[in-house]
Amino acid sequence: SGTPVGMGKSRIKDINIARTMKNTSHTIGDHVLAVSVHGDSSFAGQGVVAESLGMSGLAHFTNGGTVHVVNNNQIGYTTPASHTRTTRYASDIAKFADIPVIHVNGEHPEELARAAHLAVAYRQKFRKDIVIDVWTFRKRGHNEMDEPTFTQPAMYNAINKHVSTPAKFEEKLISSGHLTKDAANGVKLEWLASLNEAFASSDTCAAKEPTRAPRWRLLGSSTSYPVEKTTGVSIDTLYEVGVKSVAPGDSVKVHPRIERFHIKPRLRRLQDGHA
Repeated sequence: SGTPVGMGKSRIKDINIARTMKNTSHTIGDHVLAVSVHGDSSFAGQGVVAESLGMSGLAHFTNGGTVHVVNNNQIGYTTPASHTRTTRYASDIAKFADIPVIHVNGEHPEELARAAHLAVAYRQKFRKDIVIDVWTFRKRGHNEMDEPTFTQPAMYNAINKHVSTPAKFEEKLISSGHLTKDAANGVKLEWLASLNEAFASSDTCAAKEPTRAPRWRLLGSSTSYPVEKTTGVSIDTLYEVGVKSVAPGDSVKVHPRIERFHIKPRLRRLQDGHA
């Protein structure tokens, strides 16, 4: 989790800005607001998150309050919530530090916006952490195969039949007269064009080392690198291990998608010598 790094960085940035402005009446959090985005399982399960919450109100650690957004897709990688935590809600870990939690339905964008406004207002008023628990679902990106039906077939049978949140919100705005179909299509086309333009420009994008602040310029890149040495394992041995690593047992029936997108491509790379 990057939570403690973000919280600490926001604190020192805030202090440095106040010093630069010579602000003698400065309160921590006046100039920088930290927003930390979590998954539901990571928020409940990573100890460093609980440690960060527990120290968030201490005088020498506070950053004036962090807004924690839990993207609660009700699944941890491939594990259901019932197998990942004892508590009812993923955000319950915040209760031990007296941090308030706002539960909101992620399929209602307007309610989500209200929750965000409320969270920021609370943070600005009390300079304490607050959590927004966004209940939603994740359609893609669960594992290497991007196939959640391997482990949650019933759940994803329902999700795949579900109308997407943008489509539902678009329909609501059009039916209420706040948006026309042409305007909605125009927004989508403009956004898609910007994504395609950024993707095309990535082919010619050259990475540049970021400008360092004066205090960091004494740190340079390493001038020595590890020396590669032979491992003593023959190519034939590696090939044999590679083939056996994807060979199913005689009594195992392999899922067609695993065979097509995992086993066959790996065998093909082994045979071509590119594995």
